[in-house]
Amino acid sequence: MRRLWKRKGNNMSQKVLLVEKERFLLDDSKKYMITGIISKEDQIESFLDGKLLPSEVQERIVLSPRERTLDEQFPGGKWADVFLTLPEDLKKHKVIKVYAVNGKQRRLWYKSNVLEIARKQGRPQFFLDAEIFAPQENAVGLGGWAVARTPLQYRAYDENKKPLKIKVKRCIRMDVAEMYREWPIEKECGFSIRIENVTGKKVYFVIKDQEGNKTVYQIGTTPISKFVGKLGTYSKKAAVYYRAHGAVPMAKKCIERLRTPKQKDGMYETWLKENKVTRQELNRQRKRVFKENIKFSIVVPLYKTDEYLLKSLVDSVLAQTYSNWELCLSDGSGPDSPIKNLLKEYEKKDSRIRVVYNEKQLRISDNTNAAIGIATGNYITFSDHDDTLAEEALYQMAAEIESHPEAELLYSDEDIIDIKGKRLYPHFKPDFNPDYLHCVNYICHLVVVKRTLLDKVGLLQGEYDGSQDYDFLLRCTEHTQNIRHIPKLLYHWRSHEGSTAGNPDDKPYAVIAGEKALTEHYKRMGIDAVVEYTGNPVVFRSYFAIKGNPKVSILIPNKDHTADLEKCVTSIMEKSTWKNFEIIVIENNSEEEKTFCYYEELEKRYSEVKVVKWDGPFNYSAINNFGAQYAEGEFLLLLNNDTEVITPQWLENLMGYCQREDVAIVGAKLLYPDNTVQHAGVVVGIAGFAGHILTGYDRNAMGYLWRLGVAQDESAVTGACLMVKRSVFDQLHGLDESFTVALNDIDFCLRARALGKLVVFTPEACLYHYESKSRGMENTEEKQQRFKKEISHFRERHAEFLKKGDPYYNPNLSLVRGDCTFRMESEKKIEADFGK
Repeated sequence: MRRLWKRKGNNMSQKVLLVEKERFLLDDSKKYMITGIISKEDQIESFLDGKLLPSEVQERIVLSPRERTLDEQFPGGKWADVFLTLPEDLKKHKVIKVYAVNGKQRRLWYKSNVLEIARKQGRPQFFLDAEIFAPQENAVGLGGWAVARTPLQYRAYDENKKPLKIKVKRCIRMDVAEMYREWPIEKECGFSIRIENVTGKKVYFVIKDQEGNKTVYQIGTTPISKFVGKLGTYSKKAAVYYRAHGAVPMAKKCIERLRTPKQKDGMYETWLKENKVTRQELNRQRKRVFKENIKFSIVVPLYKTDEYLLKSLVDSVLAQTYSNWELCLSDGSGPDSPIKNLLKEYEKKDSRIRVVYNEKQLRISDNTNAAIGIATGNYITFSDHDDTLAEEALYQMAAEIESHPEAELLYSDEDIIDIKGKRLYPHFKPDFNPDYLHCVNYICHLVVVKRTLLDKVGLLQGEYDGSQDYDFLLRCTEHTQNIRHIPKLLYHWRSHEGSTAGNPDDKPYAVIAGEKALTEHYKRMGIDAVVEYTGNPVVFRSYFAIKGNPKVSILIPNKDHTADLEKCVTSIMEKSTWKNFEIIVIENNSEEEKTFCYYEELEKRYSEVKVVKWDGPFNYSAINNFGAQYAEGEFLLLLNNDTEVITPQWLENLMGYCQREDVAIVGAKLLYPDNTVQHAGVVVGIAGFAGHILTGYDRNAMGYLWRLGVAQDESAVTGACLMVKRSVFDQLHGLDESFTVALNDIDFCLRARALGKLVVFTPEACLYHYESKSRGMENTEEKQQRFKKEISHFRERHAEFLKKGDPYYNPNLSLVRGDCTFRMESEKKIEADFGK
């Protein structure tokens, strides 16, 4: 979400003001709901043409990540669901304004033309995740969702209002179902649609409910060459933003852009200005002489490529500050190629541009392989035909190779550009993250492969077309661990590319190919796993078969708070599908007599439960180490007593990862009671020590680059729900008891990482966490001093790690907050203060 910061003296105060979404309620077409964030002190006042408009406001507090670590310089806000009661004669009015009011201060929070709202009243509500026009097939593909009070029908018409052939496949969209809690909408409200026999310039897509209400969406089918300077449309950008962030954040972005189309975010533009590569630096790069002979062969498959896009690509290669390259183009357009003459001109222009002309049309893998076939470089670089390279792209790759000659696979960050080349938003990626890659091809662009590795791996395979690059990368990772990530934006990816969400098939061909690629990868690796499509474009989840019948020992420290413990234990006993476990309650210094009576009753009720008593002062590490002495399981599960199981297969999902030889620790996804994210992994370095990533998002949100919705390797996970192999726990001698309350879990994870083992986060194991409810907040001077002391201890022990930075968190992202916003110049002074 976007935040506005303003400096006041030596302190920072936050002006929180954001509208997230707006819509009619399905059960009352006179109620219009606006949801967003305002400051904690704000009240809401709504007006219709200047007159007070009846409204109801529901609020809940939102804590900032820094506020949870007692830093009052970063105040949070509160969610506001504002329900406007609209009049019968709505269309006679002009404008709605909603203000956030704090005393005499009044700020405009929301404004809309009434006609824009009235057009939606009573009609089916829908959103397009992707829209693709395939002129060679005379077809249009749509992907998205639609909801109404009654079941929906989908129709399509040409510009003469004649019906067009339409194929509809439905899919489950739980993220949408979560938004519409007031009405029991169909879970299969998502759709993947193909409209065929499209010959005109327009297509009308109609969504109609059983009451006769309908929504009409107009689709243009003008060829891409006529869209130069115009194609940066809402729906195309939405498809790409969906790929990067998921459905819910994309909906937020698009609604905001629709309401204020001329308003620019500006944050990325500001970041680009602050991090601009100067002309002086580019000239320095051109003059550098490399010791090694590093020649890049840039292989590009072409297929009836628009001349404007082809020229942009070639010009970006010609502008490279590193000159030892060749551009290998394969024209798979067939005998009537529209770009043949242009390609011959390029060959004459620069001897480094080489072209293979194919007599027949080629699919993507064969086309790319043909380009590789004429490559003579010792490093192969891959590019799509409608994208561009940053001016320093090959230079940065060469510099990395010279510094790390063992590197065999290299990749960089990328950003999204529109048809005119305007830079829209970046994909800032982590260092190599195998479990992340097993969910989604986050590596994507720019990719460079050493020729010797390619010779081992083999060429692209046509049976995986649509996900041929994903299959290739998976095969590369099977043959090398020498993988380097360059956290620089070296590749510009055009936003007009279609998303697989718009493919008309039940499982788009790219999805089918991706599932097959990952399944075959697991087979080659000897891993028994089932791959499942998540419903998000080419994003998968893996379920690993459990070997044998291992026992899990669940360690739960407890002091009084029997109601919390009862909820926790009951949820484990009643919801868990894995039955071979024991629960060890570690009693520590309870003061209420009823607590001990409860322990007796609990042990009688469940044979799986036993209570052991710790007599020392409170020390979270020592308490868990003590409890582990009584554990019989092959896996230990550290669990807070203020948690509640949500997903029945939580233990299987944790064990599936934890049983692997390369994994030491696995953490779960934890939610606040309001179904927002409390924990989805820890970034070491946030606030100068460590912090949770992307807290406060909706439970179904995918987050930045899918990070909330897929399994991935992390530097650390919270000890509130942490599974570890018993053998690793013993090897590390348990938790370090010098961390009595805080950071013991993060220290434990980093020590496990030092053994060469992975720490994994999986969202498939999900629990509620009533954070710090049983122990209380760090709200006394004594507790705060202890907390600061443990932070200093952590910083001293892990100084080298903090200096290098968390490998799973891009250095271009904010360390002040864990929300994956850009790391701006204004924050670097704050970062410097963290260490003081």
